[in-house]
Amino acid sequence: MSALTNIAAPGSGYLALWDGVTSTKTILFSQPVAGADFDPTGTRIVAAVTDQADQLIRLAVMNADGSGRTVFPGTDNARSPLWTTSGIAYETFVPAGPNEVRIVPPSGGASRTLYTTTGTIQRIQLVSSQ
Repeated sequence: MSALTNIAAPGSGYLALWDGVTSTKTILFSQPVAGADFDPTGTRIVAAVTDQADQLIRLAVMNADGSGRTVFPGTDNARSPLWTTSGIAYETFVPAGPNEVRIVPPSGGASRTLYTTTGTIQRIQLVSSQ
């Protein structure tokens, strides 16, 4: 099973699960998403989801079937989340900068800044010896 995101046009998009064995797609919700990842156990998903009220993108954590969604305050402008054993790493994007790589506990709470730049962050990648 994998998580699939699609932003076809501004203001549209979805988060779906893709089953590679049966080639079926299950849409969890239809709203713009800027990346998603499973937790290390494969039972929960984090997604960078657009808040329809103010159009800001924030992290939301949910069960693998899309239920129990909780939005994390303080994760404004989140993109490209990566769920690790140490927490959920994500990048922020603000056109005028600064942009950051941050990490937040999987249960929510305050984010910690790992890296700041005035430029654009193209991609974050985590490397582990495990």
